[in-house]
Amino acid sequence: MSTLNVTIELWKQGKYFVTFCPELSLFSRKKTEKEAKETLIDTAQELFKKLCDEKSLNAYLKYTGMEKIPPDLKENKSLISIEETILKA
Repeated sequence: MSTLNVTIELWKQGKYFVTFCPELSLFSRKKTEKEAKETLIDTAQELFKKLCDEKSLNAYLKYTGMEKIPPDLKENKSLISIEETILKA
């Protein structure tokens, strides 16, 4: 069985909730947080299964800019926060 750890970002956009998975370049937009997250997970799961079945996961991940990380670099890694900032030139 193949596994892939992914990030789910949750955003509020007006009256909608938007979820984003940067590793797979997938978005979901729904009226509730639960719907947005469930839709994203279902879509990501189906895409992941299809890519594994077709043996094209590595090509897709390379296309989205994701690289394989050696096991010693990814241990004990977890997302702490996502922040928004304004850059000025």
